[in-house]
Amino acid sequence: MRARRNPSQGGVDDDLGGALQLWRDAIRARRNAEAFERLQAARKRVARNTDDDWEWLAAALADPEKKWFVAHVFGRQPVPRRLFGSMMRAAVIDVDPSTNRWLLEPCLETFGRAAVIEELGWLKQSGEVPGQRIEWALYWCTREVERLRGTSRS
Repeated sequence: MRARRNPSQGGVDDDLGGALQLWRDAIRARRNAEAFERLQAARKRVARNTDDDWEWLAAALADPEKKWFVAHVFGRQPVPRRLFGSMMRAAVIDVDPSTNRWLLEPCLETFGRAAVIEELGWLKQSGEVPGQRIEWALYWCTREVERLRGTSRS
C-alpha cells in the first residue's frame, strides 16, 4: 500500500487515482487555483511514475471521465510514447468532435502531424473506430498546422 500525504498540508495524493479525485473535487468546487496546483503536482509526478502508474494512465484514457484528467496532465508537457496509442484511441472514441482536440493536441505537439495521421490511418484500418470520428480527428491535424503557420482562419 502506498503512503499518502495529507492534502491539507498542500501535498498531492501519492497515487494517480487520489490525484484525480482531488483535482475533480477542486474543479467541482470551482477552486481553480487548487485544481491547477493539483495538475502541476501530477505533471511533476510523471518523472517518477511506476509501471503501475503507466498502466493506470493507459486505463484512464479508456474511461470517459478519467481521460480528461490525463489530457490535462499532458496538455503542458510531452506525451510519453508509451501513452501515444492509448491517447489517440481515446481521442477518436470520444463522441464530441470539438473536445477530442484536448487529447489530440498534446500528441500533435509531441509527435508531429505525420505520426498522428499515421496512427489515425492505423485506427481506421483496424476498424476499431467509425470513419467519421477519424475525419473529426483529422480536422484538428489541419488546424494545428494552420496554427503553427499562423494562417488559422478563426
